[in-house]
Amino acid sequence: MPILASWWQRLAAFVIDLVLAGFAASLLASALAHPDIGTTSGGVYQVVWTRGTVAFVAVTMLLVTAYFTFLNGSRRGQTLGKVLLGIATRDAASYGQLGAGRALARSLTQVVLYLLLVVPWVLDGLWPLWDPRRQSWHDKMAGSVVVRAR
Repeated sequence: MPILASWWQRLAAFVIDLVLAGFAASLLASALAHPDIGTTSGGVYQVVWTRGTVAFVAVTMLLVTAYFTFLNGSRRGQTLGKVLLGIATRDAASYGQLGAGRALARSLTQVVLYLLLVVPWVLDGLWPLWDPRRQSWHDKMAGSVVVRAR
């Protein structure tokens, strides 16, 4: 049986992935959606919620979700952050490939929890600290675990 990844490994990989995927997705989304950012009289930047800004946020979330879904569902089950930390997403029963459908369910569960005012998303991220199989809610939903790959 593979060794489960530690909470710290999972957190570090997730932060790396959010920075890399979020940056790349936001560059592409800004080219496609043209968000509106203005300044106040004091020179402070503020987001102006126009159709362009909403489209930018939607495209960024879609691209980041696709990144996590495609890579976690792949044969290796590794995002770039997981490769760097030596961990992988696997099927909880067989420790084999998760597959695209369940990787999508895993990713969408995280998105929904984030959209529910962030608190459930934070609890989801903390859940592996006391779960015996170190699973988050999104892992339980998809039937996945995160294991050490090396």
